[in-house]
Amino acid sequence: MERANEGPPHSVSVSSFCMDRTEVTVRDYTACVKAGRCGASDIQFGCNTPGTGKDDHPQNCVISTDARKFCEWRGGLLPTEQQWEYAARGGAEQRTYPWGESAPTPNSACWENQSGTCRVGSFPAGAFGLQDMAGNVWEWVADVYAPYPGAPSNPDRRPGSDVVVRGGAWGSTTTEIYKVQWSTYVNGGVIGGPRTLRGAYRFKSSGRSKYTGFRCASSI
Repeated sequence: MERANEGPPHSVSVSSFCMDRTEVTVRDYTACVKAGRCGASDIQFGCNTPGTGKDDHPQNCVISTDARKFCEWRGGLLPTEQQWEYAARGGAEQRTYPWGESAPTPNSACWENQSGTCRVGSFPAGAFGLQDMAGNVWEWVADVYAPYPGAPSNPDRRPGSDVVVRGGAWGSTTTEIYKVQWSTYVNGGVIGGPRTLRGAYRFKSSGRSKYTGFRCASSI
């Protein structure tokens, strides 16, 4: 199912753009909230909030529209799905993971971390010097979810109001307890483990979550 969601392969044209090196932090997002331009993040368990030692962690628990507002406040935009994958896979290199072809380890990305997010930039940079393109938090992109052109019809993959998220998260793990939690998050589909950290992996979401954050991009 997941591979079908990633195909069929097709060519796209991506104009020059810049991508933020790291995900948007709690510190930066809080400045937007104080400026009256962004809505406050949720405060449920697992959400990163200011003044709790997580100021340098990615801001999670925000809806996609507030992610978009933040990027616009900063003079940028949420990256398109094509921009995000191009950056994560090293452009023409078409890397499986941001760092290359080797399978993820605890030293590659923030993914088998039962305590929550990691400080941004804690792991080695991947393609184009970008960090945390795999793991830490899923990242909102600008596109409403839809199957790729030429994909076979499937009721589970019809266009809707869901927005695409990319990159996997700190809760992407192979342990059974977290598979149960992930199955709730994805409405019944069990996901987790290293496959969600692949640059080609795509998923969809419609609400705020402790597993989801974002980064910004801008045109050149």
